[in-house]
Amino acid sequence: MEKVKKFNNISLLRVIAILAIFSFHLLQPLSTTQGRQYFPMAFGVEIFLFISGFLYALKEISSYKEFFKKNFIKILWPTFLFILICLATGGVFSLLTKTDFVQFFHYTSVTGELLYNHGHLWYIVAILLCYLSLPVLKNLGKKKIYYFLLSLFFVADIVAMTVFDIQNVYLPFFAGFMFCKLTKTEMYQKFKKWVFIVCPLIFIGTLIAYIFVFNSNAMIANTPHLRFLLKHVLTGLIAIAFSILFFELFNFTNKFEKLSNVLRYTDKYIFAFYFMHSFVILSAAGLMMSISQYLAINIILIFNMSVISCVIFQHISDWTQKKIFRKREKVAK
Repeated sequence: MEKVKKFNNISLLRVIAILAIFSFHLLQPLSTTQGRQYFPMAFGVEIFLFISGFLYALKEISSYKEFFKKNFIKILWPTFLFILICLATGGVFSLLTKTDFVQFFHYTSVTGELLYNHGHLWYIVAILLCYLSLPVLKNLGKKKIYYFLLSLFFVADIVAMTVFDIQNVYLPFFAGFMFCKLTKTEMYQKFKKWVFIVCPLIFIGTLIAYIFVFNSNAMIANTPHLRFLLKHVLTGLIAIAFSILFFELFNFTNKFEKLSNVLRYTDKYIFAFYFMHSFVILSAAGLMMSISQYLAINIILIFNMSVISCVIFQHISDWTQKKIFRKREKVAK
């Protein structure tokens, strides 16, 4: 597999995406409603999907079998480890507080639904499905069957948004993939200046529609499935427009050595931070939200706890993965 060059703007975009997700989850315990329509800036996950599509468009995959094996382990092992940590922590919490075991998992939940606080793990399934679509995307134009298969991914995405109220998954991933391909064409280089006009218009227009039309239209408000679909499509468009504009505004690769080193460090721990920030904020560990009467102090404590726990989690994940899977590979050989 070809090694992909490092993009500092992509790394910065990752940081913005995780901070957007962190902020959204941080506001959930402070709110009486969990509706995404009340927080139109919650597009961090869609930005991550756009980034994934962009970067995987750059990679030449020689063996899909090895690609899926490597990436599924990379995604699923930390997920399994995180669930084990949650279960263990829940057991200790229930013993210390003499409360029901499941209480740990919705201690500060807005809705009170079982395991709602760890619902952010839906993203794991989403990114794995996007990985499965890569053979289709990379072979578009070779056979008509690939266009049919691509349409199935979009149909599945629409059903997920409309029926199950799941965030816009495939549109940002597909947009990131196609944007990467487009940047290599002469046509894009010729008309690139239009990005600085079109993307802000899409971003601002979609944001206005989100805030003023989406929340005030009676027909949308009274039609749940239509509301779900429009909500997630608008969020996806906001994320795509923002990501493309950011990419071009901060288009520098491997410059500013000190900044590059910092960004490489954040790249390593972003995924672990995604796991642990929600654990710290929305579980019993999130009692730090009320540790003092000053919200700013509580937020700083939670952020620092998220950073510390994600570093520890990443090292545990790397060490166990190395011991288990590399050892099995040596035995197989």
